[in-house]
Amino acid sequence: MVMILLVAQLVIVIMFAVFRNKVDDQFKNDLKKLLKEKYGSDQEYTNSFNSMFQSFQCCGIEKPSDIPTLTLPKECCPNPDPISKTCTISTKVYPGCYPKIESYISTYNGVFIGVGVAVLIFQLLCIIFAFCLCSVIGGEKMV
Repeated sequence: MVMILLVAQLVIVIMFAVFRNKVDDQFKNDLKKLLKEKYGSDQEYTNSFNSMFQSFQCCGIEKPSDIPTLTLPKECCPNPDPISKTCTISTKVYPGCYPKIESYISTYNGVFIGVGVAVLIFQLLCIIFAFCLCSVIGGEKMV
């Protein structure tokens, strides 16, 4: 069972490495689609996007005009209008979020890879130990 998991994990890692650009583009397109369809109409998605805009100091996915409303949320501007708490594309706004998200993920790439390699090594050691155990148990039955 552990061998099957090990092989499956290796296949997933290899496929991710080979198709990384396609996965990246698909993720970006899905984020844009979600922003266009849900922002402003679904409060949970709107709050989630606004939280992302505020955390990363960004606006939109690739650019602020990705947001489907005429006025941008206050999270998109360094200095939003004090009365309406919004801003427009013509005022100074933060850049798109996707490069910042990509940078944030790449910051922790080493950690993800290290943990993944450690898990794979542990699984490999488990397989070796299982073979050794089977060999010892099988040898005792023959005596």
